[in-house]
Amino acid sequence: MSVVVTSPWLGRAFVAALAVHGAIVAVLAGAATWVARFGVGADSAPGGVGPALIALPVLLAALPSGVALLSAWMCRRQGWRPSATHMALTIGAAALFPILYLGAL
Repeated sequence: MSVVVTSPWLGRAFVAALAVHGAIVAVLAGAATWVARFGVGADSAPGGVGPALIALPVLLAALPSGVALLSAWMCRRQGWRPSATHMALTIGAAALFPILYLGAL
């Protein structure tokens, strides 16, 4: 492995980026749920289904982030040494989030 891959700062940078991404996903999920409570865009849905239909794209898009955050936690337990699996999950989560979120709109 190269010096860059074994750097403890690389692991910390991944975790920081994932934390920011997680906060954005949480805000989007909260906003989707808040909008859904007022029935905006879900007038034709039966009662109780509207919030789930509106929040579903955000929650679906958050799944890869959850996997990447789990990977970051595992990386931290190894002393901040990112493994190839951790890097692949992180990059995959970053790529899948806009694809799933924008595709579900």
